[in-house]
Amino acid sequence: MRVKLIYFLKGFFLLLICFIFVNFITYILRDKQNAEYIYPFYEEPSDTIDVIFVGSSHMYRSVYPLEIWNTYGITSWNLGSSEQSIAASYYLMKEAIERQHPKVIVMEMYMSFVDSKYYSYPRIHQITDNMPLSLNKMELINDLIPFKDRLEFYFPICKYHERWEELTTKDFQKIKRDSKGVEYGGEIFPYPDFEILDKSQKAKVPDITREYIEKAKQLCDENGIKLVLLTVPYLATNEYKYRQEILNGIYDIANNLDIPYINMFHEIENVGFNYKTDFAEWQHLNINGAKKVSTFLGRYLVENYDFNDHADNRQLSELWNKSYENSLIQQENAKKAAQTN
Repeated sequence: MRVKLIYFLKGFFLLLICFIFVNFITYILRDKQNAEYIYPFYEEPSDTIDVIFVGSSHMYRSVYPLEIWNTYGITSWNLGSSEQSIAASYYLMKEAIERQHPKVIVMEMYMSFVDSKYYSYPRIHQITDNMPLSLNKMELINDLIPFKDRLEFYFPICKYHERWEELTTKDFQKIKRDSKGVEYGGEIFPYPDFEILDKSQKAKVPDITREYIEKAKQLCDENGIKLVLLTVPYLATNEYKYRQEILNGIYDIANNLDIPYINMFHEIENVGFNYKTDFAEWQHLNINGAKKVSTFLGRYLVENYDFNDHADNRQLSELWNKSYENSLIQQENAKKAAQTN
């Protein structure tokens, strides 16, 4: 019996060493695009985040948690990622709830026009590659990815094992960014005025979108969390007009499920958008526009929900104040970089 136990322990530790080694090599080889938006979230102290934001690049380019902190004293994190599907947002919500137990989750709706659980495999990798192994990660992979393709998501080294020649010094460095998950757009793209459809002009919302909004609502209700839906405006006219119609169709789902829905296509004046100064390009806001969205959204949150006063937590306040000061430097750097390009 003692000999069997020794062999078992030897085998176990050998497997553990192999697992650690594979994880280390995978970290170096993996594509780190967009990693800084999700990976640092796992270093945030547990149960210190009041609000979680999930969604596509329209979320991480439009909502600045550190601006909301500086103005309203609310702690938040932006778990947006490029072309993040509504289904993927649902699983990021599950992950955030386990680690932070937020009071409010804001779910962005840009990808609601996609009638699929995922937009592309690279975009799912940008999420799962930055998540530690957990039941939520396994559920995400098993739900969104066909069985024949799951191996590369469980073991990303299968996808990246030939990436040796592409490696740079950045691949050997720790993934970090002190922005609470956002990207600062320093460009200024003078927008033409575009047609904003009346709420009555709507199209059928894809069943996948409806299904995962319903799941998100149930998840939040079960955990005592308030869910808010959000749309940020962009040039959704001409061939993209149908997307604005689908975003209007979200009103019916939100009303049926009793979920607040902030469609900023219909809040242009209240937010204070200026088409000539607030957009980085046709899809995304720049720093000017994102600050206006963050101020509007922060005000909405404090007027409708109760949050803890963090002023008594000196250590937390100092860390967030320092991060806010760093964010101002990052914003100025983004503006300078845009001017030189």
